[in-house]
Amino acid sequence: MAGVESFMYPYRLPEESARADRAATIHRNVVMDEIGAWCRRNSLTHSSYFHAALLLTLYLLTGETPFIATTYSGRAEYPEALGRTVGFFAKSVPVVWSSDGADARGDLHPDTFVRRIQAQVMDTCSRDGVLYSDLSVRTDVLLTFHGALGLPHIDRIGAEVLAPEVPIFTIHLEVRPDGATAGLSLHYDKALFREADMRLLGDAFERVLERLCKAPVLRDIRLVETADASLLRARSGPRMPIEAGMTWLRDFRKQVALQPDALAVCAENGAYTYAELGKTSDLLAYWLTEKGVKPADFVVVRMPRVRQFPAAVLGIQKCGAAYVPVDEDYPEQRIDYVLKDSGSAVAVTQETVEALEASEHRPFPDRSVACGNAYMIYTSGSTGNPKGVVIDHSALYNYLRYVVDAMNPGPGSKISCYASFAFDISIEGLLASLAAGGITRRWNAP
Repeated sequence: MAGVESFMYPYRLPEESARADRAATIHRNVVMDEIGAWCRRNSLTHSSYFHAALLLTLYLLTGETPFIATTYSGRAEYPEALGRTVGFFAKSVPVVWSSDGADARGDLHPDTFVRRIQAQVMDTCSRDGVLYSDLSVRTDVLLTFHGALGLPHIDRIGAEVLAPEVPIFTIHLEVRPDGATAGLSLHYDKALFREADMRLLGDAFERVLERLCKAPVLRDIRLVETADASLLRARSGPRMPIEAGMTWLRDFRKQVALQPDALAVCAENGAYTYAELGKTSDLLAYWLTEKGVKPADFVVVRMPRVRQFPAAVLGIQKCGAAYVPVDEDYPEQRIDYVLKDSGSAVAVTQETVEALEASEHRPFPDRSVACGNAYMIYTSGSTGNPKGVVIDHSALYNYLRYVVDAMNPGPGSKISCYASFAFDISIEGLLASLAAGGITRRWNAP
């Protein structure tokens, strides 16, 4: 139907015409001798082998349960009637690896794995009454296996598979078996993916295709060679167990008790010792509580790069709330949006903290919990309105443990903090040294 205009099946939908130049393709060839012999020995189809290999590739690359789509003609009269077929529309059906990844890390035999995928595809095709477009969850990865055109008794003269000129699926892998080889065409949306990344995907898929029919168990299939894996391990740090039930404020309180007179924060407008920082943050926590701030609330921090900023962070977190940093250099429109969207009823400023510094110290009982929110930072908003990303105390605590282990910012050490407080990387310079007894300093960017 190429070139045929119809009110039902337009050659190109108007809303898709602008995307036509986004489609790109990488071509490869795979030797089929060993794959074909393995499939015959195990009474498995080539199509199932390629589907299973792609699912395993995606899992090894992402660590997530893979989900792809495949095409299905819906015709039960193969092979006799295919020779009389002029053309047909294929259906898209989902293929899901119903595993949490334990299969790939365990002793599952490849033939058992491929057989499961084959059974799942056949079961799904028997339920093709549900339109793919009506599924609540869909995927952007499509695998099309053109096995029917490879049957020896089919007259292939003039046979052609017409692919859409626009990337409906952002990644579309076509497999065309042709005797001893199979052609692979990796179509992708070049507005979303780089060519170098797609070539890496193609390399990984070829490696899995080659090894799936040779490996005794799935966990023996690797995307890197033994020498490369050893190099990766050598460049990796020690494994650190995740600690649950802790917040980083425990480590800060420990530093206040161990070295109260040591310098904690140094900025252009002055400095805090650990004792002074602990006292000021306690006073702010009481002030926030009196203003009605409760655990799980969000509190905006709006101030320049001054010594009072870490005191504001500590005070907000001590009363169980999460801080929302606002960069004073941002446009007023973005600042107003964050103030409204965060739902913060209170904003802490430099003047707020300064007014509390001379008050008498009252220790505040820490209300932070590991499962509670620690902070919320907004995205750039390049794809729409900025979105607030919330990080809980458990994640923050374990991340700071990693930073402290890697950088060792202990007593006397100094960490420069020059990133915007509204940017997530600022956490390293802002809080890591306070958790380890070092000095957070040099607030202004060079």
